[in-house]
Amino acid sequence: MAKSLKDALLNAGLHATKNANERQHIKGRPVKKSEVHQHARTFCEVCERDLPDVERYQHPSFDKDWICIACADRNMIDDKFRRTHQSEMTDKGMFKRFYGATRPASDFKPARAQDDKSKQNRR
Repeated sequence: MAKSLKDALLNAGLHATKNANERQHIKGRPVKKSEVHQHARTFCEVCERDLPDVERYQHPSFDKDWICIACADRNMIDDKFRRTHQSEMTDKGMFKRFYGATRPASDFKPARAQDDKSKQNRR
């Protein structure tokens, strides 16, 4: 007899599936500590697809956080609940909500600001 339900399921041939938000790191040059912030979230938790317009919403009656524009409009989530400004669509200035008003980029902290190398102190 198996020790736990998990062991019994593993012995029966069932295995855990990989979460869609957790992906293997692609081998290449090692990521510097200063570049870790460059990763942008692209997985919509509602429709479970990779899309370039995924943002984080904190709505009191909706349990998903990372939602694309289409799902946010379909579920009538106002843009005042949006907490991030990190998607590819916002970087290009193409982020437009169809349900309600779209919050301007100035309402958010710069998520991925460009480094101005000319203002750095040089030796």
